[in-house]
Amino acid sequence: MYPYRDGRMIEKENKVDIQLAWSRDGIRWERHPERSIFMENGTRAAGTAYDWGMIWPCQGVIEQGDRLHLYYRADSVLHTTMPGTWGNFCLATLRKDGFVSLDSPGDGYMLTKPLACPGGRLHVNADAGHDGFVRVAVRRGDGVKDGIWLEGWNFADGLPFSGDSVDGVPGWNGGKDYGALKGRAIRLEFWIHKAALYSFWFD
Repeated sequence: MYPYRDGRMIEKENKVDIQLAWSRDGIRWERHPERSIFMENGTRAAGTAYDWGMIWPCQGVIEQGDRLHLYYRADSVLHTTMPGTWGNFCLATLRKDGFVSLDSPGDGYMLTKPLACPGGRLHVNADAGHDGFVRVAVRRGDGVKDGIWLEGWNFADGLPFSGDSVDGVPGWNGGKDYGALKGRAIRLEFWIHKAALYSFWFD
């Protein structure tokens, strides 16, 4: 239901783009304070661009293998020209978990909040290109020793992840996994060198 009759929905001559909002519980939502644009409008070139005016996301994101599919409507008109316009049904794709990433053009570090280690293997979704890498170290995440390095779990004890993958596994010397730390409060520290980190999880 759109209240076009009284003009409230079309009173401003605006473009419409797509921005991101997120929620941990589906009730309280947040948006980036700078209102960064996730999907931009196309460039108007003699009125031929199909999406220079408005972009409207359809409901839901479809996961297809290693990619995410986002269907959307695009219009080559401004908000004031609605209703009575024709739109285009479009498809945008991006990598799995590719909405945001932590990027480092050189050397960067990221320390997580304390978490209960579930054991198993750590997976990363990252793009380290040809000359980058992602390394992982483990610190304690409990009490007065919070933040202290765990012996045998430093950067030098692990194997770097390189390349581009939505499911990479930074290993450890000797083939160990996180089973020995299961149930302990830990912090993960990521060393990100010329790479982008999209997400991480345990199996």
